[in-house]
Amino acid sequence: LLAYRQLGEYDGLREKGDSKVMLDKIHEVFEPFTTAQTKIRYDLLAVVSKNYNAESEAIVELSNVSFLMGEDYVHKMPNDLHFLNILALTYTVQGKSSNDTKLLLKGEEYFKKLLLISPNKLDFSYGLALNWMYQKRYIESINLFEKVFDAHPKFFSLGTELESIYTVFIKHFYEVKDKDNFIRVSKRLKENNYSDSSSLEKIIDFIQKNNFWPNINFYE
Repeated sequence: LLAYRQLGEYDGLREKGDSKVMLDKIHEVFEPFTTAQTKIRYDLLAVVSKNYNAESEAIVELSNVSFLMGEDYVHKMPNDLHFLNILALTYTVQGKSSNDTKLLLKGEEYFKKLLLISPNKLDFSYGLALNWMYQKRYIESINLFEKVFDAHPKFFSLGTELESIYTVFIKHFYEVKDKDNFIRVSKRLKENNYSDSSSLEKIIDFIQKNNFWPNINFYE
């Protein structure tokens, strides 16, 4: 009954759509720690991340609260790997959107923790690879992404954002003239029916024949 009441109070705050009101009242739904806390704290992370606005003091403070309550949850429920994964991903995505290295490093920490517990879970490896890409650690990132896709090739087609991720790699590896990784990324895109694969093949052919990298501005 208490858990049901907490959910009702949280849903009421959420439906108001007013971040200031939510901030004033949100702490009332966190105690005591009932079975409702999984849904409440998960949803708060998702809502705040989706609506994050660095210029809104209330949203920024709500974001801080959502992470604080997420940390509290994983402390109390350390075996809930699904929630820990969500927390790691939220740190990662919000770290990218707000250009906050500390958040990205926190996400990295939790993905590594998840992989220590469950090293063969592809979702966790994918999350860490994404985190590293957002940190611009491109070599580490592409190596881990490729490990995921080698283990489960169809995984690539499951995420619509993957083509945009791999085009970031195309641009980066071209700029630093890393031919091996440029070819590697191009191959993965071609295997997954990338619409501009023919152009990438022509570029690779030109580089190999002429040992020269022409000036190309990708996707601008």
